[in-house]
Amino acid sequence: MGVAEDKRDAEGWLSRARISLHAATVLSAAQNWHGAVNRSYYAAFQSCVAVCISHGDRDYFPAERNNPTHEQLPDLIKNNGDLTIVERRALQQILKYLRALREDADYRIGRTVDKKSAPKCLVEVQRLFRILKLEEKDDE
Repeated sequence: MGVAEDKRDAEGWLSRARISLHAATVLSAAQNWHGAVNRSYYAAFQSCVAVCISHGDRDYFPAERNNPTHEQLPDLIKNNGDLTIVERRALQQILKYLRALREDADYRIGRTVDKKSAPKCLVEVQRLFRILKLEEKDDE
């Protein structure tokens, strides 16, 4: 892919990330804790995919995919040379934390996802947006 395609795709992932963040906020306000946790994770995932594409990491994505795997993304972010080591480690930790809670919310019946964990997810994804210097606007 060329530079123009990478820019277009990165912008597309950022647009999705902003929509997911907005959805997480709405779901949290509606006390839909599972949905808020899910959308918080995907806002983080989508914004980090955009960063990886902008950094030129697309060659590390699995063949025929437009994004890295969920397992792969934290390590790609940790090795992203456009960010400080402190920022990279923080992003990696945020992604792992949000993914674990998202898996609890989506797959692990009986795990607690509640009014304490969902707002914490929003705080973490907002921190991730600040580290990446992304605007927290929604695209609706």
